[in-house]
Amino acid sequence: MENIFIDVIDKEYEFLCQLYWQVEGNGRFSYSMIKIEEKAQLKSKEIKTIVAKSCKAYSLKLKCVSCGEIECLRDRSHFSHLNGLEHVCIDCIRIENEKKGRKKLNTLMTYYFVKENALSINDLSFENSVFYFHLYGIVRMKT
Repeated sequence: MENIFIDVIDKEYEFLCQLYWQVEGNGRFSYSMIKIEEKAQLKSKEIKTIVAKSCKAYSLKLKCVSCGEIECLRDRSHFSHLNGLEHVCIDCIRIENEKKGRKKLNTLMTYYFVKENALSINDLSFENSVFYFHLYGIVRMKT
């Protein structure tokens, strides 16, 4: 059973918010927009505007799987399109993208450092050449 939790901002429109966001046990809205229009004597666009300004609605479907934050619903179609999708909030997406960017930058910096500080074969002593050749052979055998 899906519940929508409402945080009413303007008490004058609390009943309209409840009509708009009320959900049945099967996850469908209790009232169609036509029924709400009839009850409120308002057009659909006016109802949506009033509801958007008068209350915030929350659903556990919009709980971020990464941080646990619950975001508010934009409208009824937003709620209807959430079936079975794991939600990740914008902040967590931004943090993950920053981590990926830092990792990529670190990889590039490491590559640059290795390239800039690479040893020339001419700079190696005979002992070091034998050591690196042996080390290279061990690494190749393990991979």
